[in-house]
Amino acid sequence: MTTPPPLDLSSLSPTYFLPLSTSTSSPSPSPKPNQTNQPTETTETNQSPSSPKPNQTLETTETTKIRHQLTQCKAPLAISPHDATFFLVDTTSRLQVTEELGRVGITVLRKGFIPRNYSAPEPRGLGGLGGLEGPQGPGQDGPGGLEQDKRYYQKIKVVSLKWFWDSSREGTMLNMRGFTVWEGRVEVDPDFLAQGSQGSQGFQGFQGSPATAPVPAPKDLVGKMEEESEESKEDGGGEEGGEVAMDLDEDMEQPQQQEQQEESKRLSINKILEDVDIAKRKRQLQLELQRLQSEQKRMEDEEASNKLINKILEDENIEYARNFLEGIKEDNNYEANKRIKGWKACGFYNAYSCCWPTPAQTKNDLFVSDLVEIRKMLNFRACYSEVNDIADAIASIRAYPYTITSADEILGLPHCPPKVAEWWQEWHDSSPDPTKRKCDAVKAAEDNLPFSSAQMFWKILGLREALGTKFATHHQLFTLDDLSERFWNRLSRIQKIGICHYQELTTPIPRWEVKDIAKIILHHATIILPQIQARIVGTYRRGLTDLSEVEILLSYPPSKDTIYINHTSFMVDLVASLQSVGLIPYTLSINRSTNPPASNAYQSFSHDPDESLDKAYLVWRHNVGLHRLVTVIFVPPIAAGTALIYYTGGTTFVRHLVRYCNEQFGADFMSDGVYRDGFMVEDLEVGWQEGETWEGCEVRIMQRLELEWRKPEERCTE
Repeated sequence: MTTPPPLDLSSLSPTYFLPLSTSTSSPSPSPKPNQTNQPTETTETNQSPSSPKPNQTLETTETTKIRHQLTQCKAPLAISPHDATFFLVDTTSRLQVTEELGRVGITVLRKGFIPRNYSAPEPRGLGGLGGLEGPQGPGQDGPGGLEQDKRYYQKIKVVSLKWFWDSSREGTMLNMRGFTVWEGRVEVDPDFLAQGSQGSQGFQGFQGSPATAPVPAPKDLVGKMEEESEESKEDGGGEEGGEVAMDLDEDMEQPQQQEQQEESKRLSINKILEDVDIAKRKRQLQLELQRLQSEQKRMEDEEASNKLINKILEDENIEYARNFLEGIKEDNNYEANKRIKGWKACGFYNAYSCCWPTPAQTKNDLFVSDLVEIRKMLNFRACYSEVNDIADAIASIRAYPYTITSADEILGLPHCPPKVAEWWQEWHDSSPDPTKRKCDAVKAAEDNLPFSSAQMFWKILGLREALGTKFATHHQLFTLDDLSERFWNRLSRIQKIGICHYQELTTPIPRWEVKDIAKIILHHATIILPQIQARIVGTYRRGLTDLSEVEILLSYPPSKDTIYINHTSFMVDLVASLQSVGLIPYTLSINRSTNPPASNAYQSFSHDPDESLDKAYLVWRHNVGLHRLVTVIFVPPIAAGTALIYYTGGTTFVRHLVRYCNEQFGADFMSDGVYRDGFMVEDLEVGWQEGETWEGCEVRIMQRLELEWRKPEERCTE
């Protein structure tokens, strides 16, 4: 059996083993009342060496042993936890790590917190076992220092001690991904330990709360201080006073030097921010220059046209002049300034489509239809990163309130790269009739048989787009019969249902039928929960006419009568009630929420983003009608507002809303709430409140997120 090589931890950042406080193991005997406020030296003198505290002795022994092993592995041990950026703890509880860091003056900051005056800590050096070589001169954290340190921020990483044991057993540093307990930015307060000293055994942690249990000073430093005081007394009074005054002057100079260094750091950071602002301003000026150049070119063209008109009028060709003038009006040259002002008024300098009004019908729908086909073609070719880029460009063009007349206007829109401008030029030059214009890529896709077959397979219920593309390209399947003959036994139950009822499930659903389905579902839901309300979301709420499926949200307003409602079996009971009257021929799936049910009060609980709400995917058929796809979602009152926003907006609208919340607030917007670090953000108050309508809750949430509320008909992105 071969012995693993010794572990080398020299590549780690400054490391510190953080021992757990005695309160986490077994309770230590509390001090007598008359000993609470006594000095540390008196407590150590009165204590008998033969009766140490059991927990404290065990902690010191284990801590020393672990640090000795870390030293043998060449780990760069830090003298104090304030000097370390890599921590080892014998626990996997994030809450316990937060408490232990707080005991040593390190405060865990929330995600997304950016300090205004950021100052990095001064390097203090690294020691060996327990910090034997730590500096104790003037200006440091020693017993005689007069410096008052400023707080600073840094990023740390806390890893379970199990990683060190497993790495030692393997002889190499293992991946920390499965052992990381917490990682993020913290605020360090060096003055937190000013009452005690780190000494020769390194920092051991507080045995009680920081306010009542200061760290005892080591005996060797106390003895050294007593010897120095005796020597100063023997030298005489006059010289003693002069030496003390000199020492005080040196100690007072050190804080001034550090304040100057911090001031220089703040000035450098401000200089960097100013450079960033200058770069942004330079980019804005470049865009403004391009706009002015384009406007100047149009004015020159207009001047040349006027000269030509005057020449034609001189030649008395009045009919030709009238036709020429009408052509100029159609070219919209005279409305350039009006378009630019309208563009700015619509908020197009904001990069999020959730801030734009995007109606269902726009003036550039003919070109947008070609972009939709190009996006499908990119999806067929598995260019998934470009698919989202085209979706962003489609959202920008759909929100543009004017007819695009040149490729330069495309380049001025957000999320529109030069490739989109080239496609518009191809589309514009393909035919003088706008209804007959097509891009070259769209013309080529019309004759592509695998692409047409893949689009048909994408509409099969429960079939992923990647698998549908594989059927059309790799297996050369072009019809539903080909797919059924070759892969019927390998298809799932839901996919077989989608093939059997393909024609009916892909037939558009009229709005009146959607409304009738919602009324029937609400009737059965009120039998189970009388206070229930329903809202039809998706494309129906956005005002579209032909719908592919029915999406219904169910929730109830908060009140004293509904605060203790247990709705764990609501969805199962509702589906059983609909099945009993023959309205549900197929139940595709019922997804139960994995999170604990939230009441009307705001709760902070761990969030599972996979399944957060109760959902039922059903195939509906009323009497002898067509089979329809219906999705029923049950929402607790605390998530009613966010769910209404999430399931109403288009795909790009919701994706940009999630990005906006993440970049502006450091939070995650989801269908069941707004979360930060896995816990619900309570200060946003996103829940349905008493005396409030469902739509009023939606408006209030948008205002809390500093967004202008848009009508559902203005959220029609792709």
